[in-house]
Amino acid sequence: MIRRRHPLVPDPDLGRDHAGRATCRTCRMVGRAGDARHSDPAAPPRPLPDALVEAARERDAAILGERDHGEDAW
Repeated sequence: MIRRRHPLVPDPDLGRDHAGRATCRTCRMVGRAGDARHSDPAAPPRPLPDALVEAARERDAAILGERDHGEDAW
């Protein structure tokens, strides 16, 4: 059976082992966040400022050759 990495969800009913590791509710194995089975908890991504989003759109449009066909249309 292949086990995927997942966040460590400590089970408060079981407590910790002699090495201070918590038992995970998901896989029922002892471990710590960041070990081979359990991923590190990551901070949620921060939204980009509007100026950076607009600059990225302009850059992508320039790379792809897109342009506004308003006044200079055939």
